[in-house]
Amino acid sequence: MPLFTDQKGSFMIIEKIEDLLRDLKSKISKNECSKCGVGLVEEKGPGDCYYPPPYTYTTAQNPKETGKQTEKEIIDKKRQRSCETKISYGKTATEYIQQLEEEKTFLNNNCQRLKEENENNSAVISELRETLSENENDIAICREQLMKYKEDVGNLRDTIAEKEDKIQTLNDTAKNIEKERAELQQIINSKEKEEKYRNTKLEELRKLIDKHAASDKEKESQIQKLNRIIEDTKNTLENHQRENSELRKSNHQHKSSLAVKERELSQLEERCRKLEVQIEKNSRKEICVGFHTTLAPTMSSLILDGLMKELTDRLAVEKVDLVRRPFYGNTDFNFPLLAICVNVSRIGTDAKEVLKGIPKANNSKDVALLVFHHKEVHALPSQTSDKILTGTDFSHLGTIIDFAFLSQRGIYECDMNMMGIERIASFLLQYKTKKN
Repeated sequence: MPLFTDQKGSFMIIEKIEDLLRDLKSKISKNECSKCGVGLVEEKGPGDCYYPPPYTYTTAQNPKETGKQTEKEIIDKKRQRSCETKISYGKTATEYIQQLEEEKTFLNNNCQRLKEENENNSAVISELRETLSENENDIAICREQLMKYKEDVGNLRDTIAEKEDKIQTLNDTAKNIEKERAELQQIINSKEKEEKYRNTKLEELRKLIDKHAASDKEKESQIQKLNRIIEDTKNTLENHQRENSELRKSNHQHKSSLAVKERELSQLEERCRKLEVQIEKNSRKEICVGFHTTLAPTMSSLILDGLMKELTDRLAVEKVDLVRRPFYGNTDFNFPLLAICVNVSRIGTDAKEVLKGIPKANNSKDVALLVFHHKEVHALPSQTSDKILTGTDFSHLGTIIDFAFLSQRGIYECDMNMMGIERIASFLLQYKTKKN
């Protein structure tokens, strides 16, 4: 069936056939014989009329047999050959007219066939138009659906973006929570270490209390109170442990809870420190000591301050406090007395001069003679003073100890001073008593 685009070509073929017919009629009328009115005359020169041979038309051949030529091309070629056919002589007018009639019939048949094809093409075109209209409607529906799909896709993308933002926010929140949980775990671990340390300290305090309970019967009531306080403290610490375990389960309340527990723990620490100080104070002992010297105030202050500092540091190791008592000379005393002698000329003379201000009584063994040598370490005597001072004036003394000093440095560090501090500390520890 011819395509829609072949309709215009069909009309052009019909128009060409009509034009050819008109041309043929004009040629016939032009070359008609003047005598008979039917035969044709020769265009050039006079002569008898002639009749062209009849032109036989054949039906359309198969396009495959004609080299795939269309029917339109075949008719055009026939028309061309018809026009180019030479006039042949010896044909009658009747035969020629018959030939024209046959050609006309052939052309009419072709026109009728072309009209039928044109009608068929019109029907096909109308069907194609209907199909096109239906396709356009389908296309419009598809476009509307496509727009809806695009809107749905846009909405889905927006929803996905919102979900991704929420997921990112949740991930950030989870990271922050994990970070806070790790910090809280570190705080809890540190608190557990502090609790273990406090428990250890409390155990040491209890042992110390048990140790002093036997010797300090008058302090039993106070120790019992301290034990109760310690028990309360331990119970409080146990409560803190339980609360800390609860804190592990409730991380969202850790900030406020930890602040409260830290304040309570700080108060407990302060209370424990006070208890330790009180227990330490109750367990410490003291030694009351007096000093006697004939030196000038400046030299006396240099020696006594240095000696007092060294003795205080040494006796602090033994948990003993050194208390200085005034001594005004030639008066009775009931505490150890340290007589300060500076070796200026002869050691015996200097020592007797110092001892003149101390009364001889039954407590002469409470007196310690301290001989200070004003020399550098390389010039110190090799023999100790207790081996030199052996007379009756010195036999009643508790001990004789050598020390070295310089006016610019005071009591400096050397073997003699280290040994002297140890000896005088041993001498004084005989007189330690409980603190009032």
